[in-house]
Formats: sequence, structure tokens, C-alpha cells
Amino acid sequence: MDELNLLNRVFSHKTLSELLSNGESKILEQATKRYLGTDGLDSQEKFAQLYSILSKHYRNEYFYKNTLINKVLLGKHSLNTTTALSEIWLNRSKADLILLNRQAVVYEIKTELDNLERLEGQLSDYYQVFDRVMIITDESHLEKVWERYRGSSVGISIISKRNTIRCLQEAKRNSTYLEHRAMYKILRKEERRRVLERFYPELPQVDQFAEFECYYELFAKIPCESLNQQLIVELKKRDQKVIQNQSEFSKVPTELKALLYFKPLKKEEYVKLAAVMKEG
Repeated sequence: MDELNLLNRVFSHKTLSELLSNGESKILEQATKRYLGTDGLDSQEKFAQLYSILSKHYRNEYFYKNTLINKVLLGKHSLNTTTALSEIWLNRSKADLILLNRQAVVYEIKTELDNLERLEGQLSDYYQVFDRVMIITDESHLEKVWERYRGSSVGISIISKRNTIRCLQEAKRNSTYLEHRAMYKILRKEERRRVLERFYPELPQVDQFAEFECYYELFAKIPCESLNQQLIVELKKRDQKVIQNQSEFSKVPTELKALLYFKPLKKEEYVKLAAVMKEG
């Protein structure tokens, strides 16, 4: 098994599921033996030390997302005002992270392990749905990113070698490229209906086969900027499980925040996980 792949697998839902089901995880134990070579650590200490290795030698996409969750969502905002979405398709590109409060910012992550070949197309896709986009990258990519996007509406941030987020260029609002069809397609059926009901006193009664295109015709008559605000309202409602268990989520180790934000546990599972983390 590739060593970096093993380290990557430690920070996964499979590992947490094993801990909750069995009180131990084969993946966690394999990584502990390979990287730490020490006994007597409880599970929380194992995660902390393995994450430290990840942060120094293999800053992958999970590390970037977890840093954003801890330092931006939880550090600058709060669970009550801001929602994060991950792996959402916007046209042909999957957005790494979207933070939603009164406005929306799409974060495109480019780690030192990535290349920049698809970046232009990804940003183009994002701007059809949201009006603020931020590239968050490593110092190794900074020169090329800065040369390409300096002075544009695209935000540019890096995660420094000290693992702090440094913003070099704020994401500026750019609604030029917002497109009706792109916004319409990311909404679910009930979300589309709720948006339309805010603009039309009554919606036509059509069968389920005709509804998609019929409602789109109404959707396309609404100004894109007005729709963009309604998009944010609807997307913020999508998953409230973390908010419902804020007290339990607050006790989750920093290293695991992103894992449990995007796939939160039930209240009793948080209690069980807390107990398991103190075991060896």
C-alpha cells in the first residue's frame, strides 16, 4: 500500500465507522505503526500526530478543506450564520467548497499535489452560478496563479508553510457570467418551487414530466442577480444536522472537523465517538 495513500485513508468516514462499530480501526492502527511506531497512545492522540505528519508532508485536499472549516467557517464565521457545501457540481466542474452566508464564495483548492490545467474552465463554470470565487493554493503554485489572475475578480489565498491562510487578493463580486440554466440545474425540485413562489403568485399545474422545462421558462424571466440571492437562501437550508448538535460537534477534535461537518453523526454517536477516542 502506498504510504501517502495510507495516511490519506486515516482521515476518512470508513475509519470513523470502524471506530464506532468496533472500537478500533485497522487503517488507524496500520498508520500508527508505520508513521509513529509507538504504543500507549489513545485514538485521539493517534489522529493528532498523524494529522501533524499530513500537514508537514502531504497537504492534500482534505487538509485544505479541514483548514478552511476550522479557520474560516468556525474561526471567522459561525455555524449559525454560515453553511459549507462540498463536492457540488456546478456545470461540468465539481466545486471543492462553497461557503454561504449573506453571500456565497466558491473555493477552488489547488494543493501542491495538483496541477493547474483545468483551472480556467473550473472558474468559468463557477461564475455561471455564483458571483464570488476564491482560489486557495500552495506557495508552489502562487507565481502562476498570481500572474494569471492578479487584478481580476478572482480571489487568491495561500496556505502558508506555517498552515495559516493568507489572502493576497479578495474575491470581488462578478455577476457578469451568471447564467439561468446553470443556476436552475443545481436546485432540487422543491427548492426550485420555493424560489419561483417568491416571484410568482401562482405556479402552473403541470405533470412531473413537463414541470422541469415549464418551470425553467418562468425561472429564466427572473433577473440573474435576484435569483442568485434566492439560491443562497435555499442552499443554506440543505443540511442542518450539525447545527442541531452544535454542542457535540464543538467537542470534535480539530483534525476531524471537516469529516464530521460534511457527514455529521447522531447525538448518541458523538457521545460514543468521544468515549472511543480516549481508548488506545
